[in-house]
Amino acid sequence: MVGRTKTVGIDGKPLKTALHHWWPRGLSELWKDKEGKVTRISWEGKTLRAPPKQFGAITNGHHVKLNGPWAGTIEPLFDDADSALPSLAAKLERLSYADVKDNAAIDKRITSHDISCDDRKMLGEGLASLLVRCPANRSQLHLTTERIWGRTGEQVGKHDDTLIALNINQHYQQIVQCLERGGKIVLLRSGEREFIMGEGYLNTLAGYTTELQYRCLVPLTPTLAVLAFASNRYWTNPPICTLGLTAAEVNIVNDVTQIYSRDYIFYRNEAPKLINAFTAREFRILEYHRFAWLDSVIQTVASFAQERNIL
Repeated sequence: MVGRTKTVGIDGKPLKTALHHWWPRGLSELWKDKEGKVTRISWEGKTLRAPPKQFGAITNGHHVKLNGPWAGTIEPLFDDADSALPSLAAKLERLSYADVKDNAAIDKRITSHDISCDDRKMLGEGLASLLVRCPANRSQLHLTTERIWGRTGEQVGKHDDTLIALNINQHYQQIVQCLERGGKIVLLRSGEREFIMGEGYLNTLAGYTTELQYRCLVPLTPTLAVLAFASNRYWTNPPICTLGLTAAEVNIVNDVTQIYSRDYIFYRNEAPKLINAFTAREFRILEYHRFAWLDSVIQTVASFAQERNIL
């Protein structure tokens, strides 16, 4: 009788069942309310308040279940980013920004800042880790592998998690390279309002190859969302800037988060008004990942240059 083959890692030990977090636990801690809880709201409008550690996990989501030296887990790939991102987010929150009460022009609300090479690198790795691990990206990878395996007549089910993990590994490396090669970082500040967190992000970085032009929008904390982009032309300085948002603009960012989510969104204190794109319970995207307000922000920041002192 032939025994059941066990998948083992490089160390020869069987891979153990593990919870792999697409929403890093350290980062999710920044979303706690005064009672130490985060509120999750479903597409049906049902809410659940619980400690953040209870959200954002997938069982064996990063295991590579192959026989031989390729078996293992890609989870250590994200260890540095997961460890550094919470403190980096808190550091970025301390940067000054224009607190906007009216509809002042975007260029009047931009505040220039410097960022160290190490912090810029770590921010890129952190953003990439969130982009590739989120449920929306996993869903897209599942559909892709299902379509490819369907041509062979085989069922993808038994290979699904492994193929997704292998793709996440490859795409992560490519996206990190894109974010490190250049582009602009805009720290969107919500002022007295709050952002929400979702299962996906507006993002053009597919991870298949190094891309010279891109845009991604990622809420990091209830008061901080990061817009990273590279356009046709842009001033390289300042490398990072803050932009205070109006209440209406915060609503726009939150609506985008709902569009790119399917089952759940998360918030700290301010419950968002659910929109049809979310209650339809589908992962959706904006056409070309573009809309008027975001295009305007990108164009304005790209053409914004620091004043130079002429001697």
